[in-house]
Amino acid sequence: MRFFFITSIVVLSTGTLFFTGCKMQPKFTVEGNITNASGKTVYLEMRDIDKNTMLDSCKLNEKGTFSFKQLRPEYPQFYALKLNNQSIFFSVDSTETLTIKADANGFTTKYEVEGSDNAKKIKELCLLQYNAQLNVNKILKSGIPKDSVQKKVTSILDDYKKAAIAYILSGQNSIKSPAAYFALFQRINNYLIFDPYDPKDNKIFAAVATAYDIAYPDSPRSKHLKNLTLQAMADIKPRTVQKEITAGYSNNIEISLPNVKEEIVTLSSTAGKVVLLDFTMYETEFSPEHNMTLREIYNKYVDKGFQIYQVSLDANENFWKVSASNLPWICVRDKNSRYSDYALMYNVSELPTYFLIDRKGELVKRNSQIKNLEEEIKKLL
Repeated sequence: MRFFFITSIVVLSTGTLFFTGCKMQPKFTVEGNITNASGKTVYLEMRDIDKNTMLDSCKLNEKGTFSFKQLRPEYPQFYALKLNNQSIFFSVDSTETLTIKADANGFTTKYEVEGSDNAKKIKELCLLQYNAQLNVNKILKSGIPKDSVQKKVTSILDDYKKAAIAYILSGQNSIKSPAAYFALFQRINNYLIFDPYDPKDNKIFAAVATAYDIAYPDSPRSKHLKNLTLQAMADIKPRTVQKEITAGYSNNIEISLPNVKEEIVTLSSTAGKVVLLDFTMYETEFSPEHNMTLREIYNKYVDKGFQIYQVSLDANENFWKVSASNLPWICVRDKNSRYSDYALMYNVSELPTYFLIDRKGELVKRNSQIKNLEEEIKKLL
């Protein structure tokens, strides 16, 4: 993807032309070299709240050298250096120069970074998460009893949290650092390690949210973190029930989102019907086939009291509107995309994920518990 910037021209009374614009704006630099990567392409990507944007790329020579220059972000921002679908994460908040030396073999772990204390801390947090993920994978494949698996996994996550909290609370400035923010959103098997709906973890979210709000009051990340933390505070009690999402669904959580006409439609508006609550993303390969399957089921049972409430997590609003406008069921979209609070509350770790809601408005099953979707719907009707 190429970005073109318009340079403005200022004409002074003397007739001298002065050029202003992007070339005069402060920039940061990411440079270095990657061994064992001759001829491969390395990419620089910006990691925003709801989308990833490829900023630049470089084909590596025999020495593996690269250099990227980009405009300094207005607020602390996260970036990724990508090679062969592997990523090195770092943050930028000034005109700093970061130097990264890596090896293509083990790109995400075998690298050194200089020029930014935050980037060094983020590297250490990534290594903590990487090792925790390896240990969890070993336990899940070990074949030990389920109760033992749960205890061991909990112990691994607690160890990560202790180490991460040490980074977050290590100094007066640490709690408002990009590394502290980054630590909160690390994942294991696509689940957040720090759970904002857990009372203990919520205190850490609140501490970082407060510090960020004071340091960067106008930053979109500050606002997102603040809203997420406050929402979690309000819903912690029902979350204690919802967290056991594979065991039962006596207290499902309300959803209130806009449809393609920008009208707010709530999940509770479907009361009295058998509802398929579907979390999906239209910009995926699975979406056309998934929606074709849903359309066949919908057409069969809509007259018998069946409804679909489909939550899109697409970052591209226009793409979603065009796609959803042709669908006969309720289509809404969460603009927070993969950072959706609703997806988090419903413990959605992959897409598509769907739930069945009976006529009483209670969640009864999710897709992992359903072998034959149509048969389960017929039972509820």
